[in-house]
Amino acid sequence: MRTYRLLAVAVMALGLLASSARAVDPAQDTSDLADSQVGDLVAKIKAKFATATPTVAVFPAANKSGQVPSSLAEPALTLQGELIFKLRIKAQGQMFVLSKAALLNAFKSNSVAPQGIDIANVALTADTLKDIKVNAAIQPQFGVASGSEAVAAGEVKVSFTIVFKDGASDQPQPVTVDPVVVQQPSRLTKRFNVEILVGGQPLPLQIGKDPDSGQFDVLFLELDSSLKGKEYQIRITNRGKPPEFPGFNHASDPQRLYAVAVMVDGVSSFLEQVGGSQPELAVLHPKNATKWVFSPPASVVVPGDPVVVDVQKDEEAPAGTTADGVKFVQFSRAKLAPPPAGGKDGSVVTIPGFQENLQTARAFTFAEANESAAALVGVTNDVGMIAIHFYPEKMGLDPPNIQANAGTKPGRVVDNPVFPVWFPKYRNPGEVWRIFYRFKDGGGPNPVTNPQPFTN
Repeated sequence: MRTYRLLAVAVMALGLLASSARAVDPAQDTSDLADSQVGDLVAKIKAKFATATPTVAVFPAANKSGQVPSSLAEPALTLQGELIFKLRIKAQGQMFVLSKAALLNAFKSNSVAPQGIDIANVALTADTLKDIKVNAAIQPQFGVASGSEAVAAGEVKVSFTIVFKDGASDQPQPVTVDPVVVQQPSRLTKRFNVEILVGGQPLPLQIGKDPDSGQFDVLFLELDSSLKGKEYQIRITNRGKPPEFPGFNHASDPQRLYAVAVMVDGVSSFLEQVGGSQPELAVLHPKNATKWVFSPPASVVVPGDPVVVDVQKDEEAPAGTTADGVKFVQFSRAKLAPPPAGGKDGSVVTIPGFQENLQTARAFTFAEANESAAALVGVTNDVGMIAIHFYPEKMGLDPPNIQANAGTKPGRVVDNPVFPVWFPKYRNPGEVWRIFYRFKDGGGPNPVTNPQPFTN
């Protein structure tokens, strides 16, 4: 069972960005989509291996041309990660589902090139599976070329092909989903600011402002080659205003807490428990990732009264529920307090790296794509992406049914104490920041069309 956590820096969900378009499948995101498909996938693989325990690999979702473009990288990776986690739970004891790190090692240890996995070539894929000692592969595919095509089409067909090492293949019935599943739009407000720091100084960002490009409000960071191997930090500021939505414009809004999922090259900024024996670098949907907690200005978050949480629903359990440490987990309710004398408040958090426990983090370090955290879990892409999802606290004065339509590697261990808390929050984020980044000497087109200097 995955435990959803919020961690405040020591001094330390429902729908906002949801589409209203009807879709055949009710999935609102890649986590929902994985939930809806995992049963069929397990049944078809078990039918093939009735008396054996097969080794199964899950690959990132490709577009209709078999590629993973930057505009689809986030849903491609999160669908892969969510399928791995849910398959591990659903098929426990029936099949061995490789983690992303184990999948990468299968290629490296057998000196096999990943290009042998081709969604358009079952025979080549089957031969490659034999070489890496895998019995079956799951290859999701989005029926669009890019995120902007998904939005224009109004729906997206998603298929899941199972290839077996003997050359056979199978496929559950494809599903049609709302485009928000593969293309949740970026949305920036003045309430927050995000900076990428090197040596304590922010690097200059650019922003796409062409509403027809599919990259509106997407940020871009071009890195000098001298930054390879340099540590960096992500500094996020909560200004406490203005309200993100008209419905949030009430007296309590300035005191609203935020849970913030920070994903670097698709990888959670926390080591996560995703079905293995130990926490690990993991790609998963931001709603399921461990999150940072931000207080309003002039306050800090401290542990409050104990609360038992239904971690499957991320909701407070009914009164009288006993914590079992699995489905029902006891947390401390997040509580606001004045900052300590001479201390900092909790509205500005500088994230130094991938948080590995309650005390330390592995420093964010700019690296070549093949050294990145994504590569360590089996995925590479020439353009890196930092995605930051802001989940607002649910407050009593909010109206009902609120809606609005290169690479990094983990480096040295640095001190960064945190502690867990919980508060009720919306299922989907109020805003999403995406920063594409690459080295200047990397070549290729800019992932953001006609970028402009960004200030916020």
